Amino acid sequence: MFSFHFIKNLVESISTNSNQKEKYSKDDIAWAIETASNYVIGAKLCLVKSFAAQILLAKNNYKSNIHFGVTVDSKKELEAHAWVECNEKIIVGKTNDFLRYTPLIKS
Repeated sequence: MFSFHFIKNLVESISTNSNQKEKYSKDDIAWAIETASNYVIGAKLCLVKSFAAQILLAKNNYKSNIHFGVTVDSKKELEAHAWVECNEKIIVGKTNDFLRYTPLIKS
């Protein structure tokens, strides 16, 4: 288990802008992450997709934020969710009821 600080620093170091000539759209990046998550073990998790989105968005010169939120479900169990916003639009982690999550951290 790694700390949030460690993962955040790792994502930031990977996200440094490359000399990439082709710039992918935010929609292309979201599509690629959703599609790849169907084929990679563990990639269906919202946290994994959020980190991947932040890295790919940064590589394509988009500024984004990962949001972490929690709620208590009907069984009184803690439930967490992560999503990525870019220019106030959710790129990865869309859910019909994300407003039920209380934001904890915005990275």
